[in-house]
Amino acid sequence: MSHFQITSEERTTDNGLSVRAEKGVLHLRFNRPDRLNAFTADMANDMRDALAEARDQPSIGAVLFSGAGKAFSAGIDLEKANMSEKPGWFAKEMREVFHTLMQEMVSYPKPIVCAVQGVCAGGALGFVTSSDIVLCSETARFIPAFVKVGLVPDCGTTWVLPRRIGRARAEAWALLGDDIDGVTAAAWGLVWRATPQEELQSEAVRTAERLANGPRVAIQQIRSLFNASENSSFSSALDAEVEAQVTALASPDAAEGRRAFLEGRPAKFGVSE
Repeated sequence: MSHFQITSEERTTDNGLSVRAEKGVLHLRFNRPDRLNAFTADMANDMRDALAEARDQPSIGAVLFSGAGKAFSAGIDLEKANMSEKPGWFAKEMREVFHTLMQEMVSYPKPIVCAVQGVCAGGALGFVTSSDIVLCSETARFIPAFVKVGLVPDCGTTWVLPRRIGRARAEAWALLGDDIDGVTAAAWGLVWRATPQEELQSEAVRTAERLANGPRVAIQQIRSLFNASENSSFSSALDAEVEAQVTALASPDAAEGRRAFLEGRPAKFGVSE
């Protein structure tokens, strides 16, 4: 990163992003609890820097997003954005910072886990829809709050939500702006699993560490296949699976997996520092 390196010691940027690496996982924590972890363009750029720094580090195999305090994030900080005063500038910032961050998350070569507690509103839903595995507390509150302040959804949610939870549900949710709890979010398929609040962080960390210490080539190929499936035919998906399988078969992890299976023991994939 331009202003600090990723280490096992958690460091917080001037823009409110806490960063550390532990057991193969890059931990990115929104740390502006007094603002319900609302994020700014500078904070988003810190996230991009952290992801770029960790991208080619072999010791890091997964990413975990979380929020400090009682909320995950209230979305983009409207007080900092000056949306009405400088709409042209804000549009440029959305394209070049926030939407670029979402694209970088979706195409990132390492799996991303998201742990949501408390409020997850507005643009923060983009982190949910751009992550690979999302866990939340049963009492989490997901709020597509845009319409309540006269705005429209952003951060890619109008593309992902219909595909994830169905158009009828996604459109009604966006038009009405009602909040749903974590149990409902899991039932809708918005998130993978809802857990009791006291178990959320430990469950999210275990999940991220499992991914970080798993067969990385296979995991990367699985993510790529699912991302490509959004716009591919069944026939194209079959062809892509064959190519991905060939790539996975050539990896040391596949050889270890076969040996472990034949020897009746758990596989030991890669090396995590």
